[in-house]
Amino acid sequence: MIAADTNLLLRYFVKDNDAQTRSVTRWLTERTADDPVFVSMIVLCELVWALRSRYRYPPDRVRELLIAMLETEEIVLEDEAAISTILASGRKTDFSDEIIAYISRRAGCRVTMTFDQEAAAMVPSMELLS
Repeated sequence: MIAADTNLLLRYFVKDNDAQTRSVTRWLTERTADDPVFVSMIVLCELVWALRSRYRYPPDRVRELLIAMLETEEIVLEDEAAISTILASGRKTDFSDEIIAYISRRAGCRVTMTFDQEAAAMVPSMELLS
C-alpha cells in the first residue's frame, strides 16, 4: 500500500495543474485492490478544507467525492467505518469537526471543548467553552 498526500488528491479532483494532474491520474489508475492508495483522516480533513475554502466546492459536492472515495476499492481510507458513519449521518456539519470529535471519543474523551458555536451545536460530543 502507498499513501497519498493531500496535494495529489487536490490535483486529481481540481485539475488545476495539467502536468501534475496527468501524473497523479496515471499513478492512481495503476492502483489496484491489491495495491491500493491509503488516505489518512488528516489528509481527508485537509482535502475537505482546501476544496471548501480555496476552491469553493459546495458541501454536497465534497460529500459526493468522499463517498466515491469510500466506494473505490483502489482507495483505502483510514477508519473507513467511522468515515462512512459520519457521511451517512446526514448532519450538515463540518467534516473536520466530526473527525476531531470522533478521534477524541476514540481516545476516551467524554467531550471535545471548542469555541466554535456551530460545531458545539451540531456535532455530538462537542461542547462550547464559555
